[in-house]
Amino acid sequence: MANKGGNWKKEYEDIKNELLMEQVTDAIKKDPKNLRSNLEEIGFIWIDDSKEEIEEEEKAVPTNDNQECLVAYFEDKTSFNNKLIEIFLKEAESEEPNYPLFRKYFKAGNNRLLHLLISGLSGFPTSQALLSGLSYFHENRSILERIISAYTNACNEENNTEKFKELCINFINDTYPDGYEALVKLESMFHNNHEKHLILKEIKQAMNEQDEVIVI
Repeated sequence: MANKGGNWKKEYEDIKNELLMEQVTDAIKKDPKNLRSNLEEIGFIWIDDSKEEIEEEEKAVPTNDNQECLVAYFEDKTSFNNKLIEIFLKEAESEEPNYPLFRKYFKAGNNRLLHLLISGLSGFPTSQALLSGLSYFHENRSILERIISAYTNACNEENNTEKFKELCINFINDTYPDGYEALVKLESMFHNNHEKHLILKEIKQAMNEQDEVIVI
């Protein structure tokens, strides 16, 4: 029905966006592992910015002592020590992270970076910076079992309601493209934990209402 207030343009855009979201959701559900081709079928055009990113990464250099320390470790010039975890977290959580500098090590699936992330999570299992780093690493080099283990441990350790909910949603979103049913795993883990079970029930309801696309 037409908007009597005359705001027909906004109403049209809302309807168009709603239809687009339905198409995107269908494309995701159709075959998560072939998401790119499915989205191309409904008109999405992929812009290859890899060349620009590569140029940024090639030019990127450390801008402080912490970054020099991390790069030296990634390049196998120094040995691992626990202080590197603190340094990594400080850089990851800084207001202006040196993304191009570190991005190339994630893209390369650097073993030393992976070791740092896993070691960090053993001491800080609910750290969002470390979990996000592990998830980004997984986008470039498949480590699904490690992702599942890390999020399972984090959700088990976290007792803050809001943080637990965020961890669960991230767990579901980060493993959904691989076809992993994280919610089923979580429901099995916490079926005797009333508070966490209620949060999972809320998440499940939101998934059903949003056709399995969860936005936080």
